[in-house]
Amino acid sequence: MHNRRPERIGTIVARLIDDGPWGKQVKELQALSRWRDMVGLQIARQAQPEALKDGVLVVRVQNSVWLSHLRFLAEELREKLNREIPSAPIREIRFRLGSVEPAAPSPSTAKPPRSKT
Repeated sequence: MHNRRPERIGTIVARLIDDGPWGKQVKELQALSRWRDMVGLQIARQAQPEALKDGVLVVRVQNSVWLSHLRFLAEELREKLNREIPSAPIREIRFRLGSVEPAAPSPSTAKPPRSKT
């Protein structure tokens, strides 16, 4: 008879994700979802991640001026992203021109709705 202690559900789910065939995809999606918080609002307004597959992050950039600027910052961005989310390491960042959706403010900086009293 095993004398095992109960485990936290978060621990069990994390283990299932890590061990399951979808673990890598979940980690990649996590990296994409945190883009704005990791690069800052100024960059997020001009560039958005499009895909992360096999260590290659594809980022859509609003215009050629920002494309050039971000290519200059690519290695710094890659290192920062890898520090923030080591579970989905990025080997390379590729930038391409395309339309970028407006960046919404992060929940911590969003203003609360006004009460109608």
